[in-house]
Amino acid sequence: MLDYSVMIGLLLFLSATLVFQCKYKADGNTSFFDIRNTQAMRGFWCIIVVLVHVPYEYQNRIQDMIGSFAYIGVTFFFMTSAYGLSLSMKKKNNVQKFWRKRLPKLVFPNWVVNAILGIIAFVIFSSVPHIQNLITINRWVRCLLACYIFFWVSCFFFKTEKLRNISIIFMVILFSVVIYVMKMAGKIESTTWTTEVYGFVWGILLCQYFEDIKKILQNHWLGLVSASMMSSLIAGVLYLKFKPVVFWGDYLLKIVLGLFIISFILALNSKIQIGNKVSMFLGEISYEVYLIHDEIFYFVSILYPQISSGVFILVSIILTVLLSVIVHRLSKVLLSACSF
Repeated sequence: MLDYSVMIGLLLFLSATLVFQCKYKADGNTSFFDIRNTQAMRGFWCIIVVLVHVPYEYQNRIQDMIGSFAYIGVTFFFMTSAYGLSLSMKKKNNVQKFWRKRLPKLVFPNWVVNAILGIIAFVIFSSVPHIQNLITINRWVRCLLACYIFFWVSCFFFKTEKLRNISIIFMVILFSVVIYVMKMAGKIESTTWTTEVYGFVWGILLCQYFEDIKKILQNHWLGLVSASMMSSLIAGVLYLKFKPVVFWGDYLLKIVLGLFIISFILALNSKIQIGNKVSMFLGEISYEVYLIHDEIFYFVSILYPQISSGVFILVSIILTVLLSVIVHRLSKVLLSACSF
């Protein structure tokens, strides 16, 4: 009973991060998909992503239900990254400083997380961290870096936005298909982001056709919200039924479902402005939350192996958020000191 009470409370909290202080704009949300709105959504999705990675022995039905949508959160992170890169390139078009500005923002927090986790492991297990563990790059970050490389190469060789975007989309799709085939052949680890990486494609297209998409969504708001919601529900049911089917179910159908849900989110955001102190706070540390949550689960399970599922999840999320704040602030100091 306690587990379900905790999980229902968490579900209500997640709902509140989106609903509280949201505003309906009858004439259209002028801040559609701006930094405030996307940061608020990242705050929501980062907790959803945490829930899907709860160790098997601490899972429960509500956690499993919420976590089933976590891959959309990862898709959304890829999407906002691609959109931000494209928007920045439109404004400044500075390929020479591309890595200087962006690489430290990805790897510095990763290394700070490695260092903090190494200290925690030393305190708990008296284990001295290996240098390789301190400089390793998170696997999801490596996947994101691959997309960054596709973006940079395309910007370097193509000067027009259309050709650049065609090149990026082609390389992302090729990368996804190759990784999927290798995963099916057992050549790489099973945890890969072959479908989620399509969020990078959606972000590129959203930036290229932003004004047209915004106008269509706002002019046909109710119809598109309803259509995208129904499409998401139908695709979701089909995915649950056919996800064991190789390629058609676990790849193509999953991509389509992700696109429908992203479309539903965009349609809503075209007239509904979101963002409050809690969602903005979580959005600001969402990257650090992703980097650190898996290891926090491990440490909590070692220190308190007998606690119930709901309490385990709640304690892990609280510790993850607290440590993420520390990592975020240390990373900002490090970035500032290095003048990036």
